[in-house]
Amino acid sequence: MNRNDEFTELMRELDESVPEVRESIQRGSRRKARKQFLYQPLMSLVAVFAVFVLSVNFCAPVAEACAKVPFLRELAEAVKFSKSLSTAVDNEYVQEMNLKQTKGDVTVEIPYLIVDRKQVNVFYRFESETYVCLDAYCDLLDENGEEMNGYSVLGAEHGLANEELRHASIDFSNRDVPGKLNLRMEIYAYDEEGNRSECIDVFVFLLEFDPTFTEQGKKYPVNQSFIIDGQTLTVTEIEVYPTHMRINVTDAPENTAWFKGLEFYVENGEGESFSNNANGMLSFGSSQEDDVVSYYAESPYFYEAEHLKMVITGVDWLEKGMEETWVDLKTEETGPLPEDTVLKEIQRTDDGRVKLIFEQSHIGGNSYCASLGYFGYDTDGNLYSFTVMMDGDTGLEIGEEGRISVGYLLDEYPHEEIRMELQYSERCRLEQEVVVDLK
Repeated sequence: MNRNDEFTELMRELDESVPEVRESIQRGSRRKARKQFLYQPLMSLVAVFAVFVLSVNFCAPVAEACAKVPFLRELAEAVKFSKSLSTAVDNEYVQEMNLKQTKGDVTVEIPYLIVDRKQVNVFYRFESETYVCLDAYCDLLDENGEEMNGYSVLGAEHGLANEELRHASIDFSNRDVPGKLNLRMEIYAYDEEGNRSECIDVFVFLLEFDPTFTEQGKKYPVNQSFIIDGQTLTVTEIEVYPTHMRINVTDAPENTAWFKGLEFYVENGEGESFSNNANGMLSFGSSQEDDVVSYYAESPYFYEAEHLKMVITGVDWLEKGMEETWVDLKTEETGPLPEDTVLKEIQRTDDGRVKLIFEQSHIGGNSYCASLGYFGYDTDGNLYSFTVMMDGDTGLEIGEEGRISVGYLLDEYPHEEIRMELQYSERCRLEQEVVVDLK
């Protein structure tokens, strides 16, 4: 690309993204045209270029806008899946990192973060001449290299091209984001059939957070109780952060069922709606073990809303005493299952692998999609972990609208019976919405 082409491309970018630059150039062009209308066309081009150079050198807002055009456009494209993160980028709430490491033929780059008091959103990409499709498994170490706990990681989409910007959301449930931490990334490659390689290498990045970002977030007390299906729930408080909102809910000891999921949205009274899914997070906590369950929603942080209300449209209940069931792998008989769930098929292989396929309803937005849990137990109480697969990945087609198939895979299981946890026993769509004033 020659210098004229570079100039044309830059002018096009500025025309799309920075109105104040465009107006400045146009004003300069008109002045030049009035005074020197007999000059050759080349002189007009020189005049416009001169005005642009002077604007960049002497006008700080113009220079800053020019510098941010490429990165804002790239980041805006990467966060389109999230209303919260998109709004954060629109408000230039981004910490630039520009971290880069190379090992062998693999380069990992972390150009940006979006971070607040409770969540770190990492944006990264790969470079490689050897591997066409790379992926990373991420976990955390503290600043001294020791293991951390109290967090969860949701990774980016699989199958992206190496150079595309990816996203991983690191959520801290019961603690604040520390000032520093180490992000550990195990790198894997995939072939054309989707088979994953052994770990190629491990990268560790020290992330240091600007306190301007990690101090952001507000809590608002609510303490409002309401009744659904004869069960009492209380919203104790809300937490509003730039990346997400948390709605903290408790249930009453006298309830006959644990509440296991809420389908809801939040309104600010000014036409804006915030869904109950923030960067892939839906909820954390357990009403069987903790006093509080936090439900996630997109964030109204940058809207500065004076009023917020929660509109509940559905709820999942788990009847007390029905926390688990059993499956006979030989006869395919089961214990009690949720009302919307049936066992469709059991597959066993000679090497001991077991796949249980259930059919269940699917209600978008609920906190728990799979009706059974991710862990099972043999008759001696030994713990096993399932790989859970949804719909097409199970190899079973469920044609009825609103129904999906969910597969539970055990790599090795020698027994004839397994106990499985239940996520809910009843899934209700409310005929009349329940409205809770949050703020």
